[in-house]
Amino acid sequence: MDFLKKTLTRFLADMLVPTILLPSVLTANPDNRDSFYQLLELLKNLERTVIGVILVDDGNRINNYINEGVKEWQQEDKKKLQKIFKQLRKNKRFVSVTLDDKIESNCSQNKLCNSGICIAKQHLTKAVVARQDCHPCAITQLAGISALEVVNLDDEKSTEDFYGILEKFDRVFPNRVKLEQFEEEIILPIFRYSKNIKIYDRYVGRSILQANAKKYKSMLEWLLKVFADNSRQGIFEVYCGFKPQN
Repeated sequence: MDFLKKTLTRFLADMLVPTILLPSVLTANPDNRDSFYQLLELLKNLERTVIGVILVDDGNRINNYINEGVKEWQQEDKKKLQKIFKQLRKNKRFVSVTLDDKIESNCSQNKLCNSGICIAKQHLTKAVVARQDCHPCAITQLAGISALEVVNLDDEKSTEDFYGILEKFDRVFPNRVKLEQFEEEIILPIFRYSKNIKIYDRYVGRSILQANAKKYKSMLEWLLKVFADNSRQGIFEVYCGFKPQN
């Protein structure tokens, strides 16, 4: 299994950055042009990088407030936002998740925030983006959730730090990594929001008749179990090569 660890720790860590957009991010402010350009830059960064995904609930509450929020912008701005949201959806950068009604949000300012806050509490999330008074409220409600960034779209440093996360493609563990840590930090972020998994490894097929076949078999069984236990319903496929016998 070491060969897989070496490959994934180098190339696939932080492969996905699950992000939640709270309603304040979409709030139109015709008197402040910076608010539009900040939103546009955020969406462009999510669309441009290959690891940014937007989490929405399967009840379409977040999708609805995104669509309604975009409609409030001036016509020219609205067209630009609709265009980039359309591209994000086309590229399958929206991921729908199920909410547990037992977990609640206590936002007193905007009830529309509740779905986003609840997703962050229930599902693996890297960033929640907010602005204005919504930002400190989100920080308070999400306090204690490790590895979660509450990004302030009005703050240049906060957004630049987030864009830096979106640019990270590599991750190298300084020492030999334990399987549990590897699964939690590498495999789960990849599998959790992936509908279909395809593994390409020519050596899996070639090793079937060799003495080290057991390590490939155990690796595939482990990956399949993690996929079945944690991912969305989908397909797990393995593509391999065979070396013909003379």
